[in-house]
Amino acid sequence: MFCVAKCIEGRDERLLNISDDSYSEKCYRTKTNYINPLVSSDFEQSEKLYREIRVEQKKQMNKLKKTLHASLITLCTCNACTCNATALAQDATTDTFVYHAEIIESRLSAVTQKKAKTKYFWLNALSSDVFNTKKLRTPKKIRESLVNPRGYAGQIITIPRPDGTNIRCTYFDKGQNNLVVIGTGFGNEREKVAPLIPLVMEHNDVVIFDHLGHGYDEKTSTFKTKFLEFLLRHKFPAINCNKTTLGNKEDQDVAKLISYFKNQKQYNNVYGIGFCFSGLVFTKAESIARQNGGKLFDKLVLDGCLLSPQNAINQVIKDPMLIFSPQKGGWSNKKLVKAKWFNNYLRNKFTSLFKNAGKIDHLNTANYISELKETPLLFFHSKIDLMVPYKDFQKIWKSTATSQKTAIITKNSHLTNHIKDKQVYAYIINEFFKNSYDEFKKVVR
Repeated sequence: MFCVAKCIEGRDERLLNISDDSYSEKCYRTKTNYINPLVSSDFEQSEKLYREIRVEQKKQMNKLKKTLHASLITLCTCNACTCNATALAQDATTDTFVYHAEIIESRLSAVTQKKAKTKYFWLNALSSDVFNTKKLRTPKKIRESLVNPRGYAGQIITIPRPDGTNIRCTYFDKGQNNLVVIGTGFGNEREKVAPLIPLVMEHNDVVIFDHLGHGYDEKTSTFKTKFLEFLLRHKFPAINCNKTTLGNKEDQDVAKLISYFKNQKQYNNVYGIGFCFSGLVFTKAESIARQNGGKLFDKLVLDGCLLSPQNAINQVIKDPMLIFSPQKGGWSNKKLVKAKWFNNYLRNKFTSLFKNAGKIDHLNTANYISELKETPLLFFHSKIDLMVPYKDFQKIWKSTATSQKTAIITKNSHLTNHIKDKQVYAYIINEFFKNSYDEFKKVVR
């Protein structure tokens, strides 16, 4: 087993040596007996030889990169050097990686991918509105599809809050003994996570819900007609900024929702799948439940998990286009966006928009997840995630207290794994839910 520190001191250093110009010069001096091409009478021959050495240099670099990648299979990633090992893994390949606990298990094996495609081949052949990304923009049509008795046969359920408002849910009772609770990203109505339903409903009942102040049922928008508010209203027509608390109270809804469905039906297990903002909310809710001697979730899946609302706001200030396209962004290099006065303008606007949310500095997934010592965790995160940078995921990963943790590192953009790789996604999640963690590690390699 190679320790990361040794890898950095040895293999990585060799890679740097080969890539350095001094390497080619050294080879040149060796082959030409220290003849300087600038004073050599045969200048053309010297130039030709130098070019040949540069070609040989590139070949050796590629060869060493492959060797480095092969060694990643057994790299030890202790807390002191996780970031370095991650960086090495990212440079070595663009394929999907699997991290089990503190071990990098290299790329997702071809065997696992083949099993996934064989078992869930029908997902690609499934003709459904929930996989139509254009129709996902029209929650009314998606809801009609979800509650269709001949389709998914979902039930619209409302759970009362103490303040008189309701938690709005769509519940899919498939007669199973396990319940999967799916939470959306910030600013999205519950219909946005519809593609996940067919992926997990084979062996589970499923419930999707709207966070506080979310959902296309929020017909009264609080946005004014000013520029930023108008743009936000266009992107998020189903969010009430006076009601959302950015994570301060949303965890209470999660606890109430799970309690409600457990009272309706005696479930053996409750699993959570949290997208982005819901990852923060779910870990906070579970952390509070554990502190009080109970639990909400038996297992948690966190996809593109948000580190903190403040970090998300900072990312949007750096690239406001992330509001409209979290997957691509595109304004980070604009002169206007880089201007300090414009940054301050956006920051003040966000503060005024969510003034009823209260203080958010204390909301941090890393703090909550450090208290989940007995909850198995499965992460999905992208190397190219613009909304939740990879460095934010590393902070969350390092803070996890449980040894039963696995991270699937992909090359897909923010929150698109379940659409772009739905067969593999479904296979990994279902194996995680139905198996013990030790068995899961054997199955997913």
